[in-house]
Amino acid sequence: MTMWALWHGRNRLVFEGIREDPVDVADVVTRGAHLWSVVVEGDSVEVINVLNSAASLVNSLGLLVKDIYDASRLFKEVTFSHAQHEANEVAHGLARHAEKY
Repeated sequence: MTMWALWHGRNRLVFEGIREDPVDVADVVTRGAHLWSVVVEGDSVEVINVLNSAASLVNSLGLLVKDIYDASRLFKEVTFSHAQHEANEVAHGLARHAEKY
């Protein structure tokens, strides 16, 4: 479903000159999210450790963790895993590329 939503949005832009609202694309993707098991990787050991514990923090990291927990409720199952910074280069490049849009 994710790939279809992205491909559909891309085709509408290329062939019809219509730019899809990213919120609408995300809405299509999240409709089926409750069926997905996902792995969330991050290169911050501190964040991953907090996400994998039941700890709650009273600082800015705690607010980030709450937002992540809230978003994770969309999915059937979520696993939080640490990835070395070097392994995260593709995601970093993708995020940099997305900033242009």
